[in-house]
Amino acid sequence: MEWNMLTSPAPGSDEEECDSDSFGGGGKKTINRGRWTKDEDEKLKRLVEIHGERWDVISSQLGDRADGQCQHRWQKVVNPELVKGPWTKEEDERVVELVRKYGPKRWTLIAKHLKGRIGKQCRERWHNHLNPEIKKTAWTDEEDRVIYNAHNQWG
Repeated sequence: MEWNMLTSPAPGSDEEECDSDSFGGGGKKTINRGRWTKDEDEKLKRLVEIHGERWDVISSQLGDRADGQCQHRWQKVVNPELVKGPWTKEEDERVVELVRKYGPKRWTLIAKHLKGRIGKQCRERWHNHLNPEIKKTAWTDEEDRVIYNAHNQWG
């Protein structure tokens, strides 16, 4: 069989009849890849209350967001169980302990031990505040000069 026979409309039909809409799929869903609006976030919350984490159902009711987008937005941003406030001393101690146990790259695993925190938060907390290798003293005059000269040279 020749390839063009497989990719051409069947004899007696036209290309419109072979469109994906004709096969009950309704064509491809247009996916909105832009920023989420407050209205979308509120609708996502309501839909999760109604349907649980049935991302296919939620996606179809939101309209132009894919299943994975809905799941990601819920798990990383909208879920009210997420902790977004300041870190407690206990959380900091737990992160240090877990980094000792699992190493400084297993952030999703580490986050599972901290209720309401996600891997990205744990990673940023470690690298920006808890890592003992972070230099916490003021810049020296020599370091200032190096940065100043590099900026002048390379912008």
